[in-house]
Amino acid sequence: MNKIFFNTTADLSVLPKRTQNMLKYIESGETSDEDTEYIDSQVTEARTKEIWREEYMRTFVHDNDVYMDGYDTGYDTGAERTTVEFYLSSDITKQAAMKKLNYSEAEFDEVVAKYQNELVKN
Repeated sequence: MNKIFFNTTADLSVLPKRTQNMLKYIESGETSDEDTEYIDSQVTEARTKEIWREEYMRTFVHDNDVYMDGYDTGYDTGAERTTVEFYLSSDITKQAAMKKLNYSEAEFDEVVAKYQNELVKN
């Protein structure tokens, strides 16, 4: 199975109107021209067919699982980085940061070293 990713939240004003309409349809499911109405009718028809519906649900569940894994990873990484930033700027103590992340001292020191190099560059 091949996958195509669309950035539907970018600035669409620089794109042709048909492309804008397609990306808006992908993002919201709302039709705005003949092309998106046709695609919407085909999607609706496909969802009503038993075989297509089963495949759609398997794909939907899988994609949702992948999305949530990515969301959780991004959330954890963001929380980790923010906590290290607060620690490095002396807004919280080392013990408080370790408790927030539920890390041992060795784990926390490793994470601090990782982000310290990155944060110094910025």
